[in-house]
Amino acid sequence: MRARASRVRIGLWAVALGLALACVLRGERKLLLNAEEASSPRAQLRSADGLEIAAFLTATGDRKACERGKARRSVDPQTSQELVRITCPPGECKQWERAPAVDPKSGREVTQVRCRAGQEGAPGQEYTLRPEEIGALVLPDVNVVGSVLVTVLVIAGSIVGALALLLVIALLSSCPFIYSWDGKQYVLDGEPYGGATVAAFERTDSSELEHLAAVGGRYRLLLTNEMDETQHTNNLELLEIDHPEGSKAVMDRQGGVHAFRDLRPPVRASDERGADLTGTLAQEDRRTWTADLDDLATRLPLNDTRNHLTLEFERPAGGGPVYLVTGASTGMWGATMLRTLLSLRGNQLEAFYAAVNASPSYQEEIRRWGEREELFTLAVQVQVGDRWERRGVITGGGPVAPELRAVPLDLHGVNGQRIRIKLDPPMAFWTFDSLRLGSEEQAVQMTVQPALSARDQDGRDVRAELNATDDRFLVQPKPGDFTEVQFAASPAKAGLRRTVFARTRGWYQVHVDQTAPPDEESLQRLASEPGWMVQRALSDFAELKRTGVLRGVNPVLIGRPLPLTRPDPFAPALP
Repeated sequence: MRARASRVRIGLWAVALGLALACVLRGERKLLLNAEEASSPRAQLRSADGLEIAAFLTATGDRKACERGKARRSVDPQTSQELVRITCPPGECKQWERAPAVDPKSGREVTQVRCRAGQEGAPGQEYTLRPEEIGALVLPDVNVVGSVLVTVLVIAGSIVGALALLLVIALLSSCPFIYSWDGKQYVLDGEPYGGATVAAFERTDSSELEHLAAVGGRYRLLLTNEMDETQHTNNLELLEIDHPEGSKAVMDRQGGVHAFRDLRPPVRASDERGADLTGTLAQEDRRTWTADLDDLATRLPLNDTRNHLTLEFERPAGGGPVYLVTGASTGMWGATMLRTLLSLRGNQLEAFYAAVNASPSYQEEIRRWGEREELFTLAVQVQVGDRWERRGVITGGGPVAPELRAVPLDLHGVNGQRIRIKLDPPMAFWTFDSLRLGSEEQAVQMTVQPALSARDQDGRDVRAELNATDDRFLVQPKPGDFTEVQFAASPAKAGLRRTVFARTRGWYQVHVDQTAPPDEESLQRLASEPGWMVQRALSDFAELKRTGVLRGVNPVLIGRPLPLTRPDPFAPALP
């Protein structure tokens, strides 16, 4: 099947839907579902000569909901060269910056254009370049409270971008978000324990805090609920990992830490069509591979519900342990389907939760189903002689803030200087940013920092709920709930690089409509037909594309824009 080695392609319908979701004001229930409605003042959409428009989105509690960037084709009168002019909205841009990039589909050099935030009231800035130069248009997150950063890849007259992120606002089932204080503001940095939607599957997860800064000997985090769900966090602590310069610290799924001096990309990577993915999967750069939902939704029913990725690596020298270091996450649409899975239970959902929590055998049955379907965990197959053997497991992470994970590889019986690996991800459920081999582990020093203080949005002291793995939980039952947590920061160690991880344990309950009876036919097919959930996911995608309505979800959605940065919620208000 056709897959796109970049960000998922979203057509005009998704731009309209994305604009609508991002532009809904807090407390309003209007959802714009099509291009005609999107032409209203609240959400504007246009195309010029086949070039779909990259939109700049902002949302604020009581002010204007949305503005947009404009792109238009023109001709240089001096040279007759066709140009694309990109204009940033007034007050939202200081300057355009450009940097070289590589189109992940064609491998050709393109240009990445970044719009830097400016002062309010500054005139809109314009940048001109040739259409074939355009690689990525990155627009700024200038509204600190309740804004959405949109990254759009523009190639050959079509949008190929992270507008799928906008579906997160109203449809996605996710988990808590962790924001790190960088000295000026809180920045989105983690999305722990994704998929733990039943108390019995409570789990511990680790999030690298790339933006975290020690200020005055303290680290500060915000733990927030941005989704329509109730979140139960049992424990939250920080791990300070000091490791040699030139090494990369990565956690494994069991919570072990590894510092790799050698991280090598594949020498060859391809999908089932033979498309070259080598450059796409070589490093962490947000140039991701995911299934092409637009194409797949036109081919239903599918004979094969899996993509098939094959990778080849040079074997590291030295004979030490080797790991597959994965930049993998649950796909945006796959995460949305988690809500659909739960909705199939209808008014028996609470009984389902109770049965799972009370029965270890039921829990094991669900785990076996998960291993069969591989929607949220994925087998790593290694070629041994002339056969493929399961030699590791990738666990999917949250789609908004994905993490690197180290997967130990059993290479017993693998001969020669090349290691060949195969992944068979179910279509629509996986996204890959990078896949590399890690080796040459270095010694690390780890310091565990428990919470020094924790207060919720009402100022209540909740440190006791977070400082031990026990039967006490920090419960955040509604969107907008947050807790500020502070930790001690130990002095830096000479000659070592520090990476800080948040280790979080918990589970969450997605809020779904429980008024309808269970969908018994779908539940039966879900249990008995391998791949049925992929067929259903793509069918729902096609239906949403056609009608603007997602089956099993209330069509009147209250959108909450996902903030990528936040101010200090306890800072004194300015006069």
